[in-house]
Amino acid sequence: MTVALGTDLGVGPGDRVCVSAGPRPFLRIQGFRGTAAEPVTVLNCEGLVEIRNPDRAYALVIEGASEHVRITGTGVAGLEHGFRVSAPAREPYPGIGVWILGRATDIEVDHMEVFDTGFAGVMAKTDPTNCTLAERRRARAAVQRRDGDARPRVASPRSRSSASGWRARKEAKARP
Repeated sequence: MTVALGTDLGVGPGDRVCVSAGPRPFLRIQGFRGTAAEPVTVLNCEGLVEIRNPDRAYALVIEGASEHVRITGTGVAGLEHGFRVSAPAREPYPGIGVWILGRATDIEVDHMEVFDTGFAGVMAKTDPTNCTLAERRRARAAVQRRDGDARPRVASPRSRSSASGWRARKEAKARP
C-alpha cells in the first residue's frame, strides 16, 4: 500500500497503524485524525521500512488534514531507525524526504533516517487559503513553544531555539 486513507482504514484516536517492512516507492498518509490525549501512532512492523522515490518530488507525505499523528521507527527492537526515507529527484521537481502539508497539524516524527534528497529532508508547510495578507503575516509571526506556552512569540531572524523554547525579539509597539 502506498496511499493510506484514514477514513477507508477506519483509523481513529489512539489507534496503532503498522507499516510492513520492505521497500516501497512512496507512502502517503491522509486523513489520520487522533487527539492530543490519544494520537494515532504509525510504526514500522516486522523490520525496516525503506521508502525511496527517485521519480517524484516526495517519499513520505502526511496530509489531508491529518492531526495528532506520531510516525515512529520504534516498532522493532534493535533498529535505531525503523524508517529510511529518500527522494533524490532533482528534475522536474526536487525531492523532499518527509513532507507535511495540506492542513496537517500536530505531527511528530522520530527514529527515522532521511537522506539523499533533491531539495529538503523534512518540509512542514501549509499554504493559507481565504485569508487576508495581514492574517497571513500574523500567522507567520506566531510560534508555538514546545514547553506548551501558547503565548504568541515573534521570531526574528536572530532568534534561536533553546532548551526552554523560543527566544522572542522584543517589539517596540504591538503590530495590528
